[in-house]
Amino acid sequence: MAGRLVRTEQDPEIRQGAVFWLGRFDDPRAAEALLEIIGGQ
Repeated sequence: MAGRLVRTEQDPEIRQGAVFWLGRFDDPRAAEALLEIIGGQ
């Protein structure tokens, strides 16, 4: 899933794209992943 890519990818451009696409999903799991990323948990 994109959430794992955001957490592990070293290339900032790829991470940025993954965050963008993760935000486009209409899925509660995507929202949870974004909140986790923002919160740094």
